[in-house]
Amino acid sequence: MVNKWSKIIQNLVGFCKSSIDNTCHICYQTNTNNTEICDTCCQWLPWLREACQHCAYPLVDALLCGACLGKRHDLDHLKALFRYERPIKQFLLNLKFQQKLYPARLFAQYFLAHFEPNFCMDAIIAVPLAKERLKARGYNQSIEIAKGLSKQLAIPLYTDVLYKERDTKSQSDLNKQQREHNLKYTDFKLSSSFSGKRVLLIDDVYTTGTTLRCVAKQLKAQGVEYVEAWVICRSL
Repeated sequence: MVNKWSKIIQNLVGFCKSSIDNTCHICYQTNTNNTEICDTCCQWLPWLREACQHCAYPLVDALLCGACLGKRHDLDHLKALFRYERPIKQFLLNLKFQQKLYPARLFAQYFLAHFEPNFCMDAIIAVPLAKERLKARGYNQSIEIAKGLSKQLAIPLYTDVLYKERDTKSQSDLNKQQREHNLKYTDFKLSSSFSGKRVLLIDDVYTTGTTLRCVAKQLKAQGVEYVEAWVICRSL
């Protein structure tokens, strides 16, 4: 019983501290860098450094991994900030399922600090959620991340032009083979023309890449010239 209450109190103290301005959400110490994570904790995050430009698999001194060599890619370039590990994994879960939006601001800041689009982009589009999932959650976490990017990069964000026409099982509950059969590129529809344009896609986690590949394939089928995607994490 003592251990139980000790843990509850510890979690409560942590929650109260993390809600104070200028407090790091990891160590709960005073933070002066205007983000939710202090510089010391930032150094220990699971950063993904060099990686394959099509699937973000970790590499050293190479542009493509063996699995991506010699293949046709509708997704022209993929960039990922982190490996899908704690504490970033927990921040994403907070963002997606706990109605906590502060990680969206944090991830947008990290995107801006570490990435630049390969070309001058014409539009930012967040990977859409299925209608039922969006209704239940109340927001699309990828749109929340993309809002800050759009403002700082001066690239228009389109929130209602790409939609998921068919509700499918959650990809997170499926294995690789099931994911590939669960989604088709025709499950996504584009309601406006972006023919000849360059599009920056925003999503949260890249696991097998099925979702992003389907979205990119639909965009290319509708005449989009170049598709680049930025994700928070790459699951390994």
